[in-house]
Amino acid sequence: MAPAYRPERIRRLRGDRPQYVVAFEAGLTQGHLSAIEHGRIESVGIEILSSLADALNTSVEYLIGRTNIPRPIDQIIPEDALEADEQDLLSDYRAIQSPGLRAAARDAVRGLRVASDRARQAERQTDGSGDEAPS
Repeated sequence: MAPAYRPERIRRLRGDRPQYVVAFEAGLTQGHLSAIEHGRIESVGIEILSSLADALNTSVEYLIGRTNIPRPIDQIIPEDALEADEQDLLSDYRAIQSPGLRAAARDAVRGLRVASDRARQAERQTDGSGDEAPS
């Protein structure tokens, strides 16, 4: 029987960190974490999953496969926290079906952000330079 959690997600999130370090942070032995990572334990208690989620900076929901978002729940911005124009932009983006068009939309937004940052920087330089005396 398959485990009630996703062992591959635990391994992936651990990345290059040594197993004993993550085990220590989660309050486990290295052997216990190894057994969990390899799916040799079918059922892991909520306390252990919660400790692992904290050590791996993720959520229990991600470790058990209830979400595909690896960030902790408290780091996800709920849609109702967005301004109306931000919600509209997100809705428009989600309506784009083509991966290529989604990539183009992301690139366009990044370009606008760079242009905005440059304009702000130029404005600060002009305001702070004192080159122009008021007449």
